[in-house]
Amino acid sequence: FNHVLSRSTATQVHEGIEVKKSDLQPGDLVFFKTSKIDRHVGVYTGNGEFLHASIKGITYTKLDKQFYKDTYWTARRVIN
Repeated sequence: FNHVLSRSTATQVHEGIEVKKSDLQPGDLVFFKTSKIDRHVGVYTGNGEFLHASIKGITYTKLDKQFYKDTYWTARRVIN
């Protein structure tokens, strides 16, 4: 997509434009506050799922899985 994305969630969360959870499109970044200091990011793939790195490797996960539902923070569209 010829887009340079910064490395950390702390900076990625300020890139692109904010989008509502109800307006997510494939390719949007979804962010989670997983603890007081830890943040996590994935790429929305459609059908209520996102792709991300987990302790099990790269995996697809449903956004409505309780842990991610509870820790959802925001989403950003960095490519059009």
